[in-house]
Amino acid sequence: MKINILTFNHIIRLVLFAIIAFQPLLSAQVVFRDLPHYKINSADLLFFDITDSRKIISLNGEWKIYSADDEKQNKVNVSVPSIFQGKGEFVFEKSFKLSSSEINSSRMKLVFFGLNYTADISLNKNIIYRHSGGEFPFSIDVPRDILKSDQNNLISVKLSYKLDSENTIPLKQRFLFPQNFGGIIRDVFLHLTPNINIKDLTLKKSLNFSNKKASVEIRSVIENKEFKKLNDTIEAVNNFTIKVKAYAPDGKTQISGNDFKFELKLNNEIEVKQSILINDPILWFPETPGSYIIRLELYRGDQLVDLTDRSIALFELGLKDDNLILNGKECNLQGVTFLPSFDEFGSLSSYSQMEKDLVLIKETGFNSVRFSKSVPHPYYLKLCEEIGLIAFVEIPVGSIPEGLANDQNFMVRSRNFLNNFLKAYSEYSAVGAVGFGSSYMSRFDSHQSLLTDLGGKVKEQYEFLTFA
Repeated sequence: MKINILTFNHIIRLVLFAIIAFQPLLSAQVVFRDLPHYKINSADLLFFDITDSRKIISLNGEWKIYSADDEKQNKVNVSVPSIFQGKGEFVFEKSFKLSSSEINSSRMKLVFFGLNYTADISLNKNIIYRHSGGEFPFSIDVPRDILKSDQNNLISVKLSYKLDSENTIPLKQRFLFPQNFGGIIRDVFLHLTPNINIKDLTLKKSLNFSNKKASVEIRSVIENKEFKKLNDTIEAVNNFTIKVKAYAPDGKTQISGNDFKFELKLNNEIEVKQSILINDPILWFPETPGSYIIRLELYRGDQLVDLTDRSIALFELGLKDDNLILNGKECNLQGVTFLPSFDEFGSLSSYSQMEKDLVLIKETGFNSVRFSKSVPHPYYLKLCEEIGLIAFVEIPVGSIPEGLANDQNFMVRSRNFLNNFLKAYSEYSAVGAVGFGSSYMSRFDSHQSLLTDLGGKVKEQYEFLTFA
């Protein structure tokens, strides 16, 4: 009996301790959920830009979290990626180690495939980025001077989640929208490139159907952030060559562009513009999807210092007499609207589940997919290119009140969201059109004005079709 009393008292103490420890989360009625056995798909080298000179370090897995209002910082463990149901402001923390070699020989970016909603992101107690809100992917340059070698580095994400019509997209009023949850909802990782590297790569395609030719304009920025050792007696070689190649979908044909030679001294960068002309190109169709691989190689003298690959689908989607034209021919869309939402897990999905869903859409007979009322995981767009689906992506708004559409703050917020949205998704060449949401009323001048404004922003930099 004495043992039972002690055991009962022990259980009571444990229960009380658990209630106290979790009180900041319980008081906000917040519930966290993650996918069991989730794994980042780093085996897809092209998607993650992994080559002989580039790699990633996953920051998924166990993180510490506490309420931003909790002065005692009572921390509990959560998995990332994950979602939470409820609203509030929380601090997520993750420790990781880097070797002195990784720090000294690499330029690093911190990549978030998606978090929801606003966040202050710090590294070793230094704020390095403020995310204005939205689930689209983004990356942050990591300052090398705040990193510690061979000891713990601490990344901290102070995340605030509360949907409202004055500050967020999507709005609080979301008729027929999927459930929306806060959290670090997708992969987080470090992307490492050499100190002398190729960055800011953009590709622009141009098709000439009558002459059966295609050209790919390639813009890149080369930077030299190499450490110069004090005991160096020989001047480092500053002569560089950037080579560009294209590999056809058949995997056999290789096309080379002109080499670009230049000098680049320490702490400088240079913009490089090159092009590749492709005769009788293999065009991308939903029935026969096949992409070219554009490869950039950076040499210092005779030594290869950086290498990056990017896929590009050669197709052109346009309008003529109110008909859609694909690669110069009239196109009949067999489209489906897809809302990637999975009950209590929200938009959380494994890579295998994403592939399973899109393969099912393709095998059902569709040739296009509209990602409606949500911001898609970027892997969906990679899959669309691979299996033959034209992707229609859109900012997640709908049923905007007439007065709100005319509000200056809302217009600025919409422009900023669209700009970040386009920056995140424009590199995926399966995207055929960009949308501005749904349930607009043509009789409302404010709706027409908003759509005209957003459409103009797209056309300033991109050649996407737009829709609403």
